Amino acid sequence: MHVRTFALLIVTLGLSPATLAQQTITNSEFQVRLSTAGVTSLKHVHDKYDTDYIASGEALGDVIIRYRTPGDRDWKLASAARIDGDHPAGSSAATYTIGTAMPTIATSSHASASVTSPAVFALNDKIVPRNSQDMGVPRFVWNGRKATTEWVEYDFPAPEKVWSAQVYWAEDKNPDAPCKLPKSWRVLYRDGADWKEVNAANGYPVAADKFSDAAFQPVTTSALRIEAHLDGNATAGIFQWRVNGDAGDKINPTRDLQATETFQLQNNALLWTIS
Repeated sequence: MHVRTFALLIVTLGLSPATLAQQTITNSEFQVRLSTAGVTSLKHVHDKYDTDYIASGEALGDVIIRYRTPGDRDWKLASAARIDGDHPAGSSAATYTIGTAMPTIATSSHASASVTSPAVFALNDKIVPRNSQDMGVPRFVWNGRKATTEWVEYDFPAPEKVWSAQVYWAEDKNPDAPCKLPKSWRVLYRDGADWKEVNAANGYPVAADKFSDAAFQPVTTSALRIEAHLDGNATAGIFQWRVNGDAGDKINPTRDLQATETFQLQNNALLWTIS
């Protein structure tokens, strides 16, 4: 019998959950909520105070596994987990396949803005807040701007065909630095040296606590902008900006390393097994 040997390095991560329908497993001790990417909520039902042991907008499930096969000098990488279908009703376990995340237009883009801010990384970090006032999740804000027209931009590595944009707007009721939904927004695409507005037949909805989705006639371009007209008494901010509705929840399973993980409730423990 031929046995393949591997050198392995495993690091656990708390990364953004995909936003498909949540699933729940419970027993007399725990209440666990699962997404396609891992555990998004972990509560002990007998806590004196209602406490969630998973940070807002995060998931326990993604891991980094670096491995190499016999004869290889370079380390390979598996760094994302996705659930293996729906678990049956009443099931106490869920299994995930570990592979490599497929990039999206947004995650592959270079982000910039009309104000200099290191927080532009939040636009495409894939972390979705629980609501528009979720202060536990990174966000980009046009700090110090009011009643102005501002923008954020994605520069693509190569021209892309795009047909929709989804923006999760931020709010903050801090009287010293209020952040409100913009009065309006629109999508622009780069055409040569010019910026032109897309043809969004149904306009640009502005909503709190969910993605505001604008569909438009497809264009092929090397860059896209969100242009926002800010409230006269407050700035505006963005938690997440997706392109073409892609949440980045797809993975490529590794071919030479079959890796899975399972979360299972067993009496007074949540067992986390990586195989």
